[in-house]
Amino acid sequence: MNIRPTNIGGIARVYQKNVNSTVPKSSQSNPASRQDVVEISRDALERSEFGSVIRSTAAEVAKEVPAEEIKRLREAIESGTYSVTGEMIARAILAKINK
Repeated sequence: MNIRPTNIGGIARVYQKNVNSTVPKSSQSNPASRQDVVEISRDALERSEFGSVIRSTAAEVAKEVPAEEIKRLREAIESGTYSVTGEMIARAILAKINK
């Protein structure tokens, strides 16, 4: 699976815009209750530049990862029990670069 960093700058701009946006007072009083959430409609996803990258990546993953593993991961993500440390992400990136 190849991850192409073609639009990292765009992602960073959108993230920074969201970080700098006004936070409701109820969330300011309790920072622990704040949670970043990104929701993209299916229509926007299909129109976006990322749509083709996402589809090709999903197709590659489907070829390489058993359906049961994908199902287990999807359930863990949806239930909020899936956890990845920064170290795990860094190791995966470095492994991909050094491949």
